[in-house]
Amino acid sequence: MTAPPRFLEQLLASLGATPAFREPLLGDLAEEFALRAARDGTQAARGWYRREALRSAPHLLHDGVRHLRARDLVHLAGVVLSAWVLLATVVLLVALPLASAALRAMGVDVASLLTFAARSRTPGRRARAGRDVDDAGARRRHVRRRHPALVPRRGAHRVARRRDDGRSARRARAQRAWSRAISSGVRRRKRAALL
Repeated sequence: MTAPPRFLEQLLASLGATPAFREPLLGDLAEEFALRAARDGTQAARGWYRREALRSAPHLLHDGVRHLRARDLVHLAGVVLSAWVLLATVVLLVALPLASAALRAMGVDVASLLTFAARSRTPGRRARAGRDVDDAGARRRHVRRRHPALVPRRGAHRVARRRDDGRSARRARAQRAWSRAISSGVRRRKRAALL
């Protein structure tokens, strides 16, 4: 008698279903697998078993979730947390150094790439970061869209620096005075209309 794929059988058994639900299901799958292996061949039977394992996995999971206890939830949370810690460790110790080495092999300076990414996120340095990029045209377009006051209309090939000679403060004071004058005139007219 041909046995079903061991990995899939163990995977289905580990989904947390109660033995009263799990054992008959796995037994039926094993019997049907043996019949199909004798009739259609082992490869066709393995394909059928894979499909049936995918179809029955949600039902096994549902049965397992229905019978969870508080102790099981704590255990499950610990397993998930340790899996995340393991994944983060693998990424930090294996994937990032490999990616860094691959970028260095292609001629990319990783340190400048990281400092540019950090600089471009700070709002005060957007204009300066635009000059540091090789593809300055795309960066200028970004600066022009986001911060139109930083880029002059003419000569858009360079980023304008804001002059700090007090003009903007005088302009702001004048605008406030103008709006006060307008609002006081409106108030006077309203009072006159009420009298």
